[in-house]
Amino acid sequence: MVNYINQVGWGNFSYTRPVPTVLILQGRIRALSNGSLLTTGSIEVNITDTLVPAVVWSNTFNNTVYDGVFDILLGGTHDLSLIPKRKYKRDMTLCNGPVVDTSLYLCDTFTTYFIA
Repeated sequence: MVNYINQVGWGNFSYTRPVPTVLILQGRIRALSNGSLLTTGSIEVNITDTLVPAVVWSNTFNNTVYDGVFDILLGGTHDLSLIPKRKYKRDMTLCNGPVVDTSLYLCDTFTTYFIA
C-alpha cells in the first residue's frame, strides 16, 4: 500500500484546483491634470486567468473611493478562488462617480498582473 500524503518529493507538487482566496486592493487616485485627489469614485475589478484566458472573478464596488483613497477586500463577500502559483491579470476600471458607468462618468482602466 502506498501512502501518497507522506511520500517524499514535494518538488513536483502543484495545485490544479482553485482554493479560496482573499486579496486586499488599496490605492490612492490623483487626477493627472492637476494632481488633486479624486473625491469620490467607484471601481470594477475583473480577474482573468492568463493560462486559460477567461474572467474567473468580477465584482463592482460602488462609492468606494473617498478623498482619493480606496481599500477593497476581494473575495470577502463574493467567492474568489485562484490556483496558487498561477499568473492572473487584474483589470480595474475606475470611474469618478457613485457607480461604474462609462457612459455617464469619466472612467479609466488599469491592468496589472500577479501570481496567486
